[in-house]
Amino acid sequence: MSLFQLMKLFDSQGYSICNITLEMAKDSLISKGYLEQYVAPENCARMQHSAEAPEGITTLRKAAKHFDVVGIDSYSKIHDAKPEDFDQLRKDFPIYSCFASFQMENLNKPARTHIPV
Repeated sequence: MSLFQLMKLFDSQGYSICNITLEMAKDSLISKGYLEQYVAPENCARMQHSAEAPEGITTLRKAAKHFDVVGIDSYSKIHDAKPEDFDQLRKDFPIYSCFASFQMENLNKPARTHIPV
């Protein structure tokens, strides 16, 4: 399941979503195509898209305060982030946020998926 497919699932349930795509530009044809394919146009107002996390894990903490779901592709590109940082995010935001992080292999198959809910 891709990050955009998960966004569709959360979108269909009315959650607000912050999508941080560090693997591709947010305005790329691929990103736009995925959004058109998986996200209902009327729900785009509940979403924010970014292609960077300038403050690393702090960017994710800030997003978690304002969105129900924070999707990250790929968490390995969050500078200075350690696995424990994601565990701490889950503990600090247990009810209102879900963090979905993906690491993709060259074969376009999920190598690791980390979805604490």
